[in-house]
Amino acid sequence: LNKTTSTSSIDATRILSKAPPPPCRLFTVSDQRSFYEREYPQLNLPQRISNSSYQNILHQLHSLRLIVVACARDVAPNIKNYRSHIEPILDLFHSSSRILIFESDSNDKTVEKLYEWSRAQVYTYGNMLKSYPERTERLAFCRNKLLDKAHDFKADYILVTDLDIFS
Repeated sequence: LNKTTSTSSIDATRILSKAPPPPCRLFTVSDQRSFYEREYPQLNLPQRISNSSYQNILHQLHSLRLIVVACARDVAPNIKNYRSHIEPILDLFHSSSRILIFESDSNDKTVEKLYEWSRAQVYTYGNMLKSYPERTERLAFCRNKLLDKAHDFKADYILVTDLDIFS
């Protein structure tokens, strides 16, 4: 009992007798730009290629795989215009690039028009209103499913798009 008490008091004495820490130094920021104007290195992204020549950029893009994802519901009138914007972008990348479309709850000709598009991989989930009554929940489910599928393709880039924006 005495040995334990004396060991504890010795440890307490050592802790209490430590020298005080050195004073803090003043921190100054060398970059006076606001946080939003600064560009920090993005180590998880491919290197920037904007300083290259146009032909070099095209060559580099051709070696990268792009996966385009989109959720679709009652967008039949927009599909033709959407295709006219997305296919030229897809053509810039490797031939293994894909477009993945998640469709649910459509009451128009969306499903038929999407299946006519041979380049698109369409995933139809039918009526999701019962399972996910809130629109935001359905969109979250859709985007998460598409991102899971996109990761399976080991994409260099994933482009999340909105079919409604091309109306």
